[in-house]
Parts: sequence; C-alpha cells; structure tokens
Amino acid sequence: MDRSIALRGLGTLVLCVASAGCATVAPVPYSEMASSAYMAPDKSDTSGRVPYRYSTPVDWRSYNAHIIK
Repeated sequence: MDRSIALRGLGTLVLCVASAGCATVAPVPYSEMASSAYMAPDKSDTSGRVPYRYSTPVDWRSYNAHIIK
C-alpha cells in the first residue's frame, strides 16, 4: 500500500514537471537580424506560431515579369 502511494506521488510530480515544461511564454523580438526593424507583431495569427510578420511597402505594379523554374 505504501508503494502505491509513493508511485502515485511520483506520477503526479512527473506530470506537474512535464506540464510546466510545456508552458508557453511570450515570443522575444529578433535582435540579430538586419531586417528586425521592419518586423511587426502578427495580430492575425491566433495560434501564436508566427509571432512576427515582415511588413515593408511594395509597389507590385513596378514588376513586369515572372520567373518560373
């Protein structure tokens, strides 16, 4: 009986440590990239997997050709 109580306590401890290890934290902004100044928080991503998006103004009308490999 004492052994089952000890195993149950050990199982609970392992479960708590495992769940604490999977906890998410807020993403840290990139700092070693030259383009990090152009990155903005991605408010359209609700999953949190893409924390930042690269946004720069582009004039798509200035392109007049396509390259297909």
